[in-house]
Amino acid sequence: MAFASLKKFEPYFAPRYKTPMHFVQIVFVVIVIGLSAARMLMKNAPRGRSTTIGLGMGAKSLIIIFYQLLTEHVDALNRWASLKACAILNSLEVVFWGAVAFMTLQANLKKNGCEGTSCTLGWVVVAVAGILNILANYTAILSVLDWYHFRNHKSTRGNKISGQREDQESLATLQVYRQSS
Repeated sequence: MAFASLKKFEPYFAPRYKTPMHFVQIVFVVIVIGLSAARMLMKNAPRGRSTTIGLGMGAKSLIIIFYQLLTEHVDALNRWASLKACAILNSLEVVFWGAVAFMTLQANLKKNGCEGTSCTLGWVVVAVAGILNILANYTAILSVLDWYHFRNHKSTRGNKISGQREDQESLATLQVYRQSS
């Protein structure tokens, strides 16, 4: 198995943490959008890519997170769910939030680019984007583990597997018996 060495870390990457993590991400994304909008609307504040990148990346992240939440929890939308797409999108989120943090940091460190309230808001955006990068790493690992488990076992992680004891990991390679509906 490709992730056999991760079995000891599986309690930290259990599927039950995915939904709460998405809600935490939504809160931080809304904070970044609000700070970026406030920073963009300030008078005498330098406008540039670093000011508007938080808005675009925040909107993109909200769309991706809502796609994952809705396809996972709304039965009518389950047919559009794809664990592979979620793994790819969550892996890209790591790069995108790193870019937000880097570009805003770069703009704040510019010779005449950081002054007053706009500077403070910029540093808060850098910090929140860094936190979102860490959270995106976690959700990317969760999504990749979910995708690999489904690819290898044809069942989602966390499902009770027939013949599985309570102390066994969900990555066990036991046969899955599905009830026909």
